[in-house]
Amino acid sequence: MKWSKIKVMEARPEQPDTFFFKYEYDQEDFLALKINKKKGRPINPKTYVPPRAYNALIPLKSLKKKHIRELCMSGANTEKYHPFYDQFLDSPISTLAIDVEQNPQDVTERSGSPSVI
Repeated sequence: MKWSKIKVMEARPEQPDTFFFKYEYDQEDFLALKINKKKGRPINPKTYVPPRAYNALIPLKSLKKKHIRELCMSGANTEKYHPFYDQFLDSPISTLAIDVEQNPQDVTERSGSPSVI
């Protein structure tokens, strides 16, 4: 089959697994291409669980952790999302907020997180 040479295409509802085409406009009969349906057991989208791409969290660079921390501390995102971000940081955001109020030095310097390259 030469896809770039096809001039006319047709799909017929009575034959949903067949594709009809012509290479020339004046060609009388359509050529037919039977489409093979996917073999195997069909997947139920309600119960299908895709395989995990990673076995653990992907390590973040210290600069990215610093930016996440700054966004959370500045109030750019609401506190209800802080537990999600806590999983990426070395110490919880709520703990960092208390520490900053008591001792306002740069929190990122005190976290002691190793940088990932």
